[in-house]
Amino acid sequence: MDVAEVQPKRDSSARGIQKRREPSVDIDRPNIAVVLNQVDAGRGNEPVDQEINHWEFNANYAPQEDNHRQGYLLDEVIELYHKMLDRRKFMLSDFKPLKSFFSNEQQTSSHTQPSLRPFAHFCPDDKYALFKNFSVQFYFVEGCYRTYLNNGVQTNSFTLATGETVNLDKTDQFFDRFATKILDAATLKKLCHSMFTQGMRDLVEPMTTMKMTEREMLAFNLIILYNSQNAADLGLDQQNALIKARNEVLDDLHQYYCDNNIEDGEIRLGNLILLVPAVLEWSHKKKEQSQIARMFEPCSEDETWSELANTCAACAAFFRRTVAKAESFSCVRDQKCSVDQAVRNVCRACRFAKCLSVAMDVTEVQPKRDTSSREIQKRREAPVDIERPSVAVIFNQVDVGGGKELAAQEINHLQYNANCTPKEVNRRQGYLLDEVTESYHKLLDRRQFMLSDFKPLKSIFSDEQQTSSNTQPFKLTRESEVRMRKREMVLVGHFMQSLRPLSGFSPDDKFALFKQFSMQFYFVEGCYRTYLNDGVQKNSFTMATGEILCLDNLGQFFERFATKILDAATLEKLCHSVLTQGMRGLVEPMTAMKMTEREMLAFNLIILYSSQSAIDLGLDQQNALIKARNEVLDDLHQYYCDNNIEDGEVRLGNLILLVPAVLDWSYKMKEQTQIARIFEPYSADENLCELYELH
Repeated sequence: MDVAEVQPKRDSSARGIQKRREPSVDIDRPNIAVVLNQVDAGRGNEPVDQEINHWEFNANYAPQEDNHRQGYLLDEVIELYHKMLDRRKFMLSDFKPLKSFFSNEQQTSSHTQPSLRPFAHFCPDDKYALFKNFSVQFYFVEGCYRTYLNNGVQTNSFTLATGETVNLDKTDQFFDRFATKILDAATLKKLCHSMFTQGMRDLVEPMTTMKMTEREMLAFNLIILYNSQNAADLGLDQQNALIKARNEVLDDLHQYYCDNNIEDGEIRLGNLILLVPAVLEWSHKKKEQSQIARMFEPCSEDETWSELANTCAACAAFFRRTVAKAESFSCVRDQKCSVDQAVRNVCRACRFAKCLSVAMDVTEVQPKRDTSSREIQKRREAPVDIERPSVAVIFNQVDVGGGKELAAQEINHLQYNANCTPKEVNRRQGYLLDEVTESYHKLLDRRQFMLSDFKPLKSIFSDEQQTSSNTQPFKLTRESEVRMRKREMVLVGHFMQSLRPLSGFSPDDKFALFKQFSMQFYFVEGCYRTYLNDGVQKNSFTMATGEILCLDNLGQFFERFATKILDAATLEKLCHSVLTQGMRGLVEPMTAMKMTEREMLAFNLIILYSSQSAIDLGLDQQNALIKARNEVLDDLHQYYCDNNIEDGEVRLGNLILLVPAVLDWSYKMKEQTQIARIFEPYSADENLCELYELH
């Protein structure tokens, strides 16, 4: 460490500066053609001394590797995979009680790039075409890898993503949970048991034999993806890009073997590639099973699998014939015919319309062929690489009407929304709030992922989704709003888990603080989001979904949540005052002071560490909260001084003066929940009732 980098003691605190990361090493790698000529698929696989300790990986998500160099292509992919693991942990919390979010589980941090580089210039339709095959294949490969890590061959059991272990000798109880009147447990077992045994035999056992590493598992998945059978339907440029990407993966993995002196690396690579057919066979069987299940249970078949399996063979053939022959149909019932698995042949016009509605593409149908000649389908034009202006350029063209200039030192919120990398003037390393800001950016990333649960799969690959993280507005129903609110609470819970001052608190103590803080954070962040969207001028609130809620026209919004007892008019009377209070008590002051993201987060921490629930905690915990609150205040003030922000102490004082408005709002929110529970005891939000202890 460089003593010159250490800052002198300031006021009553000292701060150290973290070391800069060393630049990655650019490694010269041999051509992969040499490698593949040396593959001997028949030789035995001996464990390598340099392999990852898989059980350590399973516990820490951070495998240690000998002689690890920076610069491998797969390093970036591993980071993406760790981000996916972290998101899965968050997703699974949807099935747990709120209190369980404070169990002493290790949190996984990840800061990664948003997607795989080879797809940077693929259009959304091309990505979706590859995704439909690969998503199920990745699901299978990763499940087998998880099973191998959990010693599945010896225990003869599969490990699911939830952590549940399914013993292949005793699957009756497992299938009982998914049985229906038509597809009973015995039938499901006949359909699905072979899938488990095939996975155990064709993937888990070879993985165990070769002691597959995480790096190899990810390389294997990329090889499958870049070798997709759907690639034949893409344009020539896209096919060449996939071939190049696949070769880079092979070359990268082999170079890793060489650099780390892993014995018989070319043999390991060859045996890895030889596992690809097993995955393709499994995915083909999975598609057949989805079609069978849809025939017997058209209304209960999983929509996700059905979308990935496209459609039944009969409708696929009908669609191909119609497009190839350029047929046209008319409906005598004004396009109102029912089309399902049981009744699909009555009206061809409505049947074809439904094919189009489920995203079947007429351009994918091959022209009519005969034995004498073949018409070759035109290649799709390569997608145009559009040069996109920066966020600053975009918003310089937006007339929001306010004419308000942000403080010179504040975060550029709009650029933050696009990149999650806020730029600050004279920013130094070592601030306490830097770490909190990173945790908040992680929350934003998780929320973006969470909101995708309410959208169709194809929207994942829309250009709008990739060019900006601004949420595309959409409306929630009463049921989905309740589900989303719980997930918002989960986000706050994970944010609390990342805070160092709470690391020594018991789960019960954390939950006691969480019950009050979760809705307060939800309120403060919502007001901050509204301020960023110029809510004062528009007299509107911006929801987490991106929906704009105009305070002058709330009736239409509350109609979605009305019941027989609590109609829209009653709900508006109850909730209008809460929204106007938020506008007057928080959004307007935030706008006046031009609050920054750092100040918003510091404000939330002050509320948390000043929680009224602290009086129920032990003396040590109370002292820890007081110390943490003082550190936040000191940290924010020091930031003001270091960045020459004018009247920093005034800003800090005005920030603290906003706390009563939040407490007042939370009291009213609790009262409203009590009223709703009195009138609608069975439809009141159980999550809010748990927070406010209304049982």
